[in-house]
Amino acid sequence: MLGDILREARKAKNLTLRELAEQVGVSTGYISHLENSRFEPSLAVLRKLTDYLDIPANIALDMKGRKASAILVKKEERATLRFGNLFGEAEMLTPVFWKGLVKPRIEAIELKVPGNSPLIKETIAVDTDEWIYVLDGCIEYRKGVTVEILEKGDSLYIPKMTGHSLRNPVSEPACIIWLTRGGSL
Repeated sequence: MLGDILREARKAKNLTLRELAEQVGVSTGYISHLENSRFEPSLAVLRKLTDYLDIPANIALDMKGRKASAILVKKEERATLRFGNLFGEAEMLTPVFWKGLVKPRIEAIELKVPGNSPLIKETIAVDTDEWIYVLDGCIEYRKGVTVEILEKGDSLYIPKMTGHSLRNPVSEPACIIWLTRGGSL
């Protein structure tokens, strides 16, 4: 679990293994082993890692005794996401795993989709249920030959492993909330 937190924190800061290793004063292999949970760091290295990656030390030190706690995500602190197969601007509405005391069981993303463009480049099927709510604009849902148009205020539930595609079929931008179980997107 500590390895997952370190990896997510490093990636959130757009650091390579080498860059983080240089900052902390250890080898790239050492950081790789930590991220893959092959061994645990010394307290001195752990302190450097938590300081440099802005991880609260209590999270890194007390992985087994963690308790759920409410986590506020301020608008200006939202993580921005980039997926290779996803068009539009995406922001995490739920906490990023390493910033909280527990891994969220749900993930909520606000996604702004440009006009006349697909939301996703290809048909997808994810290993979790999905829920989509249209805040503004229009989204087209396609499953095989079935096509549904979602407008402002509409929502759609998609069972896991249902192949589908989504797109904005009109020239005006759309904005949606996309909800899944944690770690699925």
